[in-house]
Amino acid sequence: YARNYDVLQATMPFRKKIIFINNRDSVLAQSAVRRGLNLITDKSGLLEQARIDGKKTHTTFSELSWAYVDGLDYLEYNPGDAAVEFEAAGYSKDEKTGFYESEEGKILTLTLTYLENDLNNALAESIREMYEQEGVIIELDPQGFEQMTKETLATRDFELLLYELEITTDPDQYNLWHSLKADYPNFNLSGYNYSRADILLEEARESTDRQERMEDYEILQRVLLLDSPVI
Repeated sequence: YARNYDVLQATMPFRKKIIFINNRDSVLAQSAVRRGLNLITDKSGLLEQARIDGKKTHTTFSELSWAYVDGLDYLEYNPGDAAVEFEAAGYSKDEKTGFYESEEGKILTLTLTYLENDLNNALAESIREMYEQEGVIIELDPQGFEQMTKETLATRDFELLLYELEITTDPDQYNLWHSLKADYPNFNLSGYNYSRADILLEEARESTDRQERMEDYEILQRVLLLDSPVI
């Protein structure tokens, strides 16, 4: 029969799914490990594999914001570069098993925590399969809303946290990255703590000169890409 309707689709630019990497953890405190995880994450492949409509993004800054800097040296999917980062952190890939192992022979294994729903279940399973193929074991920890809010977010008890945030065009992300905002109920979920980032955030929100703020936010975006506290 003839189709008598049109399908209208639109990406919601202010809703971003982010994997927060807990910088408080002894393994994940190493920026090389965090960069390695970014480099084994094929974002477009994840969306396709999980059958999720959307598009990949490289930063927590809104692409519609006046402070967004396009064309930075983003960590695109690159298993070769990931191997270099993991090796710098003390993990080399075993040729027989295909997994990254420490010098003591311990396989790099991380737990991914997320709010259980159909969308997140599909995405988390795709992440697990993708990381296993790349040499990192992921254990899934689906949680209900009450456990997520009253336990995990309140205590910051996670390794990797798949979480969705609403990102506005306002570039002031003080609550997301400043070290003073690492505890509940604030949203520096990664526990990111870097004095230079703190200074940039403070200067940018105190200044009334847009050009000065733009310069601060550009440096901040570069710093965050290098430190990789999230995916």
